[in-house]
Amino acid sequence: MNHNRLIESVKHHEGYRQEPYKDTLGKWTVGYGTLIDDEIRLQFCNPDKHQEWLDTRLDKAIKDAKSYASNKWDGLTDAQREVLCEMAYQLGGAGLNGFIKLRQAIEDDDPVAVAEQMRDSDWWKQTENRVEDAIKKWGSE
Repeated sequence: MNHNRLIESVKHHEGYRQEPYKDTLGKWTVGYGTLIDDEIRLQFCNPDKHQEWLDTRLDKAIKDAKSYASNKWDGLTDAQREVLCEMAYQLGGAGLNGFIKLRQAIEDDDPVAVAEQMRDSDWWKQTENRVEDAIKKWGSE
């Protein structure tokens, strides 16, 4: 997996905001899509802290994605691993684990079903362009 490419893709899809803002679900967010509570929102935030949060969350997302893909992880392409890492970054490990039919499509090595399962989700409804990018990336390499 290309770690630098993964970071750049997350940065591209999340965007960057130095000041806290409400995301599409009305949750306070800052930096590269990091959810924050009101206490943190009231504190001074700086870009170095945002980068630290990105790195920490990305490390956790990689672990969550590996766990999700389980024994299929080693057989996935770098691009496919990056897709699962981005999903875990955006949705959290619990959110990624909610994609039960997607996991089956991955286990079956069925890229058509993978795309169908990604599109048949609230994730797609909320971030259609991002999911379409993930679908294209899944079939690449």
